[in-house]
Amino acid sequence: MKDPRLHASGKLLASLLLLASPAVQAQAFPATVNPKLVLTAVPNSSFAPNMGLGFLSDGRMVFLASDTGTAGVNGGSGKMGQGYIMPASAKNAVYLGSGLSASGSLSGVTFTKILDSLTGPPPGVTVVNDTVYVGDRDGFYRVKSLAPAATARSKNAVRLIKMITTDSNFTWNRGPTGHQWPFTPQYYKGRFYAPYSGSIIPGGYSGAPPTSTFSGSILSWAKDSIVPDNAPANAGYTKEAGGQRSPNGMGMGPNGEYMVYADNQGSFNPGCPMHIFRPGQPLVTYGTRQGTATNAGGAASGQINGNTKRNWAEDLPYQPPLIWVPYSPSASASQPLYLTFGPYKGHWIIGDVNTSGMGRFFIDNVDTSGHYQASYHLFAGTGINSTGTTEGKAINRMAISPDSAVYVGTVLKIGNWPTGNPGPVFRMTFKDTSIFEILAVRSRKSADGTANGIEVFFSQPIDPTTVTAASFALQQNNFLLSANYGTNSQNFFQKTPTVSGISFSNDNRKVFVAISTPDTSIGAAHIGKLGVGNNPTGVWGGPGEQDRVLRVTVDTTARSASGATLFHRIAWMGWFYQANTRFDPANSDLAPLANPVSIRPGKGSGRLAATVDVRAVAGALEVRLYDGPAATVSVYGVDGKLVAERSGSGVVRFEAGALSRGLHVLRVRQGKEAYTRSVML
Repeated sequence: MKDPRLHASGKLLASLLLLASPAVQAQAFPATVNPKLVLTAVPNSSFAPNMGLGFLSDGRMVFLASDTGTAGVNGGSGKMGQGYIMPASAKNAVYLGSGLSASGSLSGVTFTKILDSLTGPPPGVTVVNDTVYVGDRDGFYRVKSLAPAATARSKNAVRLIKMITTDSNFTWNRGPTGHQWPFTPQYYKGRFYAPYSGSIIPGGYSGAPPTSTFSGSILSWAKDSIVPDNAPANAGYTKEAGGQRSPNGMGMGPNGEYMVYADNQGSFNPGCPMHIFRPGQPLVTYGTRQGTATNAGGAASGQINGNTKRNWAEDLPYQPPLIWVPYSPSASASQPLYLTFGPYKGHWIIGDVNTSGMGRFFIDNVDTSGHYQASYHLFAGTGINSTGTTEGKAINRMAISPDSAVYVGTVLKIGNWPTGNPGPVFRMTFKDTSIFEILAVRSRKSADGTANGIEVFFSQPIDPTTVTAASFALQQNNFLLSANYGTNSQNFFQKTPTVSGISFSNDNRKVFVAISTPDTSIGAAHIGKLGVGNNPTGVWGGPGEQDRVLRVTVDTTARSASGATLFHRIAWMGWFYQANTRFDPANSDLAPLANPVSIRPGKGSGRLAATVDVRAVAGALEVRLYDGPAATVSVYGVDGKLVAERSGSGVVRFEAGALSRGLHVLRVRQGKEAYTRSVML
């Protein structure tokens, strides 16, 4: 079903959206803004829609602006909305914002232009060691000076690499570059990485031939190597992954270990998927195709448009997303941001340019096996979009300042084909207000390992007398990747898992929800596996296996130990992998996906030493057992006294709070074998 709104005329950033039809499953966010947040509009920042944010080490903001007037906000030519390169404009520009601080008044904030005459809309800005880089529709540039003369601003950049263009016998499906941008490049170890849109026809369908062999890729290119203008087409770019539709921004995870981006709902995207990418990972497809008659998946002929040319990535192994977020609450997800401080440290937040509110997601490294999935939660209600303005603004870009505040850039008014007046950047900091909310949902086994289920992790202890097994309503959403546009009955259907019982952690912050699964179509599943190719009967058009997402709803009767009601009682969990980790009533640590630091190996059984990994992670000591039966893991003090001991397989975890600081001796016993080593905590 086409969305008739997609044919409105000339509104800024429509080419970023190309959004989906009305949702099967509506879920409106409440208006209440998260009471932990302090929101302040930045003065003098409402001069242009924001396409990129970054910071210099001295605290100055780098602001990438887009021209609202070129296409005509109130009924212009429409070419910007259709993805054409627009003429260079003084309003497509990079500014430096001074006078920002994480606390106190912002009344002295000023913005100074350092680069203009970009072609629009420019898709992202990146700061590396106080050097500013900016993406334009015709290339990727390095800014030469942070204090140029006014007459030199249009020439204050050097192009490092030209934008992707046609190659081989491909042609642009519309306009000079159609719908395609590399969004918000991220820097890691000498290279930039950015998600690059696939090829899309007017109306938002993927029934267009690919414009090049790079369509829908994650691209990388060298940081400061200048690719000559006369070099062969697309020289300097490397394809790192494929199968993207229209990803509006990428964010960097901790230590650069991984990156996350959100794609936008549409053809072959039955929701807004959150994807994970690791530099150097094997080539994979994230699933979006160029729709042809042979892979229509039940789509109407108008959605295919006679295309017969396939995307380069269609035969690669399929990597499922972290989660498919249904149309409501997320219609057109924007750039995600990893939080490095505050009460949600280790979580991600994300805006949306076509709906109100802001989401939060928590990534789970399932059984530390290289498989990832996430849970998605409300972060702030619809009121957050009206910060500093009388009309709601779409949240598009976010960045963290050196003094630990989150700054949020907006683009005009919420809705398909945004229109209206530019909105401000707003500053977001945190306060210690206590709220009762769901922090994460994770796949787990029961404590005795006999049942599958989920662990619902709350911010505060729950009152066990206010919930029973009937208090947790589960709905499994199955997604098919077909050429149909967005979430509809042809690629989205539901199953209802049965809750067989619940149990509580010792501190009542976690609830294990056991699931009775006589129906094998209920539970973790995904289409294909990394490294083994696609499942053609499931990945595109079904029936086969489908990607699965679990919706968890907690009854309104649930109360915290202090009597508080839940801030938001619905959460979603990507259900692609079933964890073997058992529910641990004694463990109430919610360590984020991190880059663990391995401790030097010790002495003992050669086989056991080779299959045991000891890691110090945030708030815990983890012993990973990669082979053999269950083991007994003991921690002794230097005086020889036993400090802690646990038995298990997979991952045996000790909370740091249960162990004193200093030198300890760790002993792992597996059958007749033993492995001993020292550990400094």
